[in-house]
Amino acid sequence: MAQVSLDLKEKYALLDQAKLQYDRTVEQVRGHSDLAARVAAHAGFFSRLLAPLTLQPQGQGAANEVAAIESRAVRLGETVADLEYAVETHELFKRWFSRWLAFHIAASVALYLFIIFHIATEVRLGLRWLA
Repeated sequence: MAQVSLDLKEKYALLDQAKLQYDRTVEQVRGHSDLAARVAAHAGFFSRLLAPLTLQPQGQGAANEVAAIESRAVRLGETVADLEYAVETHELFKRWFSRWLAFHIAASVALYLFIIFHIATEVRLGLRWLA
């Protein structure tokens, strides 16, 4: 559980960094009027799958800068979404494993009590046969 908590803290730190970079990139996108629509076009499932093929920065100068901002915005959006999903999944597993741990400890205590009872009755009844 300690390792899961450590991993979760690391993912939260990565998520915070990614959100800061994403916010900076959003500010850059606001500076270009047509760029927001181009970035929004990559919101669908299939367009995100094709994004690495369509987001290759080409050319020099301002066009290359706009393409780099578009590419960075899409990549950071995917990164933030992946990290949020990873954090939610980690939290879900942590909840389930903590419940399982509590159940496992309760079941172990019950089984230890059963085995102590079993040994006590075997000793009591078994030693009676020896006399």
